[in-house]
Amino acid sequence: MPHCETIILAGGFSSRMQGFKPLYPLGNATVLERAVAAFRDAGVERVLVVTGYRAGDLAPAISAANAEPVFNPGYDQGMFTSVQAGVRSLSRDCESFFVLPVDIPLVRPATVARLMDAFHNDASVLYPNFQGERGHPPVLAACLREPILGHTGEGGLRGVLAQEEEQRPERVRDVAVADQAVLLDMDREEQYRRLQARQQGMRVPTPEECEALFHMAATPHHVRGHCRAVSLVARELGRAWRNGGKGDVDLEFIVRAALLHDVGKGSKPHETTGGRMLARAGFEEMGRVVACHGDAHLDGNEPITEAEIVFLADKLVIGEQAVSLDQRFQAALERYGHESEVKQ
Repeated sequence: MPHCETIILAGGFSSRMQGFKPLYPLGNATVLERAVAAFRDAGVERVLVVTGYRAGDLAPAISAANAEPVFNPGYDQGMFTSVQAGVRSLSRDCESFFVLPVDIPLVRPATVARLMDAFHNDASVLYPNFQGERGHPPVLAACLREPILGHTGEGGLRGVLAQEEEQRPERVRDVAVADQAVLLDMDREEQYRRLQARQQGMRVPTPEECEALFHMAATPHHVRGHCRAVSLVARELGRAWRNGGKGDVDLEFIVRAALLHDVGKGSKPHETTGGRMLARAGFEEMGRVVACHGDAHLDGNEPITEAEIVFLADKLVIGEQAVSLDQRFQAALERYGHESEVKQ
């Protein structure tokens, strides 16, 4: 991708919140630090944070996040003035740039990386698209710097991008992502609480993100039906294991890993394909479980983990029907029994 930078907009008043949004805690970091980290972790070397209201309070967090402050003296005139202040501060050799309001802080680095990989010189705007809805952050070509700086402000950045799409629709594109956070902002306290809950469960894709992954992978519908059946069995196995005091396992992780275990079906080996897809979407741990769901190796002393429960659940379902291990073995024998290796 051409040289890319990022503009994070953090100059507003947070008027609908009880406190100052950029400094709200989100896990072990602030909202601002999480927003910056999404780009730094994806390989964006220069991140600008446009400040205004309470700029001095943000300075330590900006420095700690390894970003650069840009003060917008006209912050009280609306967000678009902060967009323009950020654009003025881009490097001369910047060829593309992201724009992200600070109150959309849970975008995955994998999503940023996917947008960077998809951006080419024949594009002017790329939007992350989750399940048919455009989200943040768009990545913009440097050719939009002058239109942004020359814009009167009517419609803000949205107005500039709408005009670009109207005049050059072939240069404005959507990139499908399996990241619901591109749509999740925090204008109100209840939205902040929703983000807090989501941040704690980031290792597990939401049901909507699972559907997005199926769509992106073009997983056949009959395979999706099998996956849903396996997820139901996996939930019961996980509950039984946990309630029986056998070990502490993450039930939601088990259910979603089982749901996605065959997401790569149609490619060979589908386990590896599915695992890589999940890793590229930002679900690395689940990707490892999916990549090895076709086989399991325990030496008798190792504890049972989520991976083994998903493996077993898959063996207890044929098509969309739950079966016993004996039934599964008999079905496999009927299918492969003629092969010499099986006979031996």
